[in-house]
Amino acid sequence: MRLITSLGLTLILIGAVVIVAPSGTFDSLNADRNIGVETAADEGNAFLGLKANYSGQEIVYEEGGFFSPGTDTSATVATVTNNVNDDWTAVSVAVDSVIWESGADGRVLEVAASPESLSPGEIGTIELECSGDVSGNANDATVALDVSAEGDGNVSVERNAFPVSGVEFNCEGADDPGTEPPSNPVPIGSIDELAVVGTPTAEEGEPFFGSAPNSRVSFTVEYTGTGSATVTAVQLRSTSSSATRVESILGNNREIEIETTDDGGFDAAEGMSIGDTSYPLDQNAAIGTGSTAAITVQEFREGGEFTRVDMAGEDVTVVLLVEGLDSDAPDTAVPVEIELENL
Repeated sequence: MRLITSLGLTLILIGAVVIVAPSGTFDSLNADRNIGVETAADEGNAFLGLKANYSGQEIVYEEGGFFSPGTDTSATVATVTNNVNDDWTAVSVAVDSVIWESGADGRVLEVAASPESLSPGEIGTIELECSGDVSGNANDATVALDVSAEGDGNVSVERNAFPVSGVEFNCEGADDPGTEPPSNPVPIGSIDELAVVGTPTAEEGEPFFGSAPNSRVSFTVEYTGTGSATVTAVQLRSTSSSATRVESILGNNREIEIETTDDGGFDAAEGMSIGDTSYPLDQNAAIGTGSTAAITVQEFREGGEFTRVDMAGEDVTVVLLVEGLDSDAPDTAVPVEIELENL
């Protein structure tokens, strides 16, 4: 399994100074907002002290039926402590990613309970539950949490991808889980038989409650090799925008549409996460030799139905898993990285 890289803790004093720790954490903050910095070996002693504290309780969601009650069991996975002499007045916790032996999909779990604020010395617990959006079963998952806090005087602190290992869950959900993406995708510019043609664009989205911003991204690739190249999966690896997910609300549109020799695509009941998840297509798309494939990704969102993101001028990195590019192993999918810049 891929190891989750722990990102450094960042303390931001807005309008005055920005300090970034590439590794370790901060463990001192003076009351007058002058900043003293040391590296804390134990993250529990940082300004926003985090400790993995998984209770061992299996996280379960079973919908149940008319005559049988369902099951919805959450579990404590971590604690967070205020280690400064001032209040953290706004604490936020979110699931960044969930990786287990047979899947990788941050949508499978969500925060059930976490502190909204912390007084000096106060310890809060972080509980997770099944989201009901994605199905999955694991007995040794690694969950990464994004935790941030704000205090008086425009002081904020954040810790991204804090890992909690050994988490067990058994979740029913509307979507099948995605998978862990390949770690070393090949830039499309390094592949002779496949190329981006034309200009990738951000386009007006679905007519859902009025006009939409440029929340739909389209680009075209051309295959010039022999036989056919078949797209089997898609990863939305990253974006420069504030979007965290992609979801098409209207029933006749899929999140991924590929129009080519043999059309393909992906329709997710609960959308797609942007990040470390690869989604197998519902229908593979076969691109014949000398043919193009028009690929549409829709709609980029920051949250729910009413949070579409304008992608004009933004960057998006997409990874396509494509069979037929390796003549020695034509049935092996090659991960092809495509950087769409300044849409």
